[in-house]
Amino acid sequence: MSCSYSAFATPAEMQVLRSRKGYGKLLAAKLEFVRVRYELLVARTLFGLSGYALLRGEAEALRIRWLLPDVQLRLRDMRVVDLSITEVF
Repeated sequence: MSCSYSAFATPAEMQVLRSRKGYGKLLAAKLEFVRVRYELLVARTLFGLSGYALLRGEAEALRIRWLLPDVQLRLRDMRVVDLSITEVF
């Protein structure tokens, strides 16, 4: 799941269809996992359906995974979400 944050810049123009919060592990090939707190949103915007994930964790560990093509978020219920980290701050 990946998208530009700009799609969510104006909350009045989006309709949140699903959201989920919790703790999970961020996985990437050849790197150790990182524990993160996440918030996942699926929303209808002016551009259609968009997905967005806000991750909170160790800044340096997230920065290393920035723009890697094979990052996955493993949720506590063992579901896996493919994503791309497009912004780190």
